[in-house]
This record gives sequence, structure tokens and C-alpha cells, in this order.
Amino acid sequence: HARKTGYTRESAWWAFNRLGTLAAQRWGDMRHDLDVVWIPMQNEIFAKQAEVEKEAQQMLMGKRKDSKRAAKYLTKYTMEWGNKVVDHALKLGDGLWTKYDEKF
Repeated sequence: HARKTGYTRESAWWAFNRLGTLAAQRWGDMRHDLDVVWIPMQNEIFAKQAEVEKEAQQMLMGKRKDSKRAAKYLTKYTMEWGNKVVDHALKLGDGLWTKYDEKF
């Protein structure tokens, strides 16, 4: 459990908890910093959703049905995005500490 072991950059929970806690301190200002990072990523995920679903569906329903391949494909896609958003949460948290250091 993340709280028992203390803060670690190896934990998605801590990355998002820290970012949320920081942003809540000056939401009126920091929400703009978050939007610059999160909105483009959300747009990219939404734009790719139909393509990803189609690809997986072809693996599951196509001529060469392969549920293991589909699971591997979806797991890889999910892990890539999971790692990407955690990395951005950590970097954004670092950036907020730096930008707003004297303003808390």
C-alpha cells in the first residue's frame, strides 16, 4: 500500500495524489497548467479510441481469430498510456512546485 511505504515516484497513486493536492492549493491558476498537458492527451486518446477498438475487434473476430494477440495488443496500448500519464503527472507536479514555489 502506497501510504505504508511512503512517497515514491514508482507509484501512480502518489503521482496523481501529489498533483491533485498541489493543484487544489491554487486551482484558479494551476488548472491552466494542467489543461495544457491533459487536454491534448485526452484528445489524442479519444481520437484513437475507434481505431484501437477496430484493431482489437479484427483480432478477435477476423479470419485469424487470436484472443491472445488481442489481449497483448490491448495490454500494450493500455500500459503505454498508463506509463505516459503517470510520467506527465510526475513532471507536471514538479513543474507546479517550481512555478508556484513562492506562492503557496
